[in-house]
Amino acid sequence: MSGNTKEMSFFDHLEELRWRILRSAIVVLLVSLMAFIFKDFVFDEIIFAPTQADFASYKYWCKLVMQLGLGEDLCLGNFDFVIINTEMAGQFMVHIKIAMAVGLIVAFPYLVWEIWRFVSPGLHEKEVKASRSAILASSLLFFLGVLFGYYILTPFSLDFLSKYNVSSLVANTFTLTNYIDFVSTLVLASGIMFQLPMAVFFLAKLGIVSARMMQEYWRYALLICMVLAAVITPPDVASMVMVGVPLFGLYLLSILIAKRINP
Repeated sequence: MSGNTKEMSFFDHLEELRWRILRSAIVVLLVSLMAFIFKDFVFDEIIFAPTQADFASYKYWCKLVMQLGLGEDLCLGNFDFVIINTEMAGQFMVHIKIAMAVGLIVAFPYLVWEIWRFVSPGLHEKEVKASRSAILASSLLFFLGVLFGYYILTPFSLDFLSKYNVSSLVANTFTLTNYIDFVSTLVLASGIMFQLPMAVFFLAKLGIVSARMMQEYWRYALLICMVLAAVITPPDVASMVMVGVPLFGLYLLSILIAKRINP
């Protein structure tokens, strides 16, 4: 264990855990309050930005397909749908929900840091150093996953699903809660998926997985990545590849991590 730690009783640990949970909750609430106050920026510039034709992902994608000579038909972002609210307290509840989600996302590094501070006294000095790097890597991977979900998954999925019609007689009109759930699910799920290397890091530490085992089953892993990509993206090859390749890249990165943990 780390050297300067005095012995604590079971109830001392419970008391420390209680204060760490309380501090974490306060930080999340403070960030959520800021997101609640700056409502216009959060909703107009972030939440509903993927519905606008000038969203960054659409502009760069259109520029890419034009440079490749594929034509304007593959450009994205020309939407023709309406988002409506059908519940009396719908907009207010969505406001609270998004504020809390922003609080959790922004405060994620602090939450991980509080968890590390709680468990670090029981670790050896080498494990403490490794854990510090793990916290930084976990936070970085989470934010990379959130950005990937926001700038890649959300716009491509939104473009496909909002323009899909079974008949010209059916107009696409989405409820506010449906749109919010759609965006938040893709973004948060992507953030969680990008924690795969960290999960492998801890599993390798426990001796549950090894680099050799992961190398032997890479074909199955590739298949699973493509199936997951097909489930969470629109049913077209381009979207599936854009999600499946980064997922498999995370798997390959995880192999390197497992090899480093257990050579």
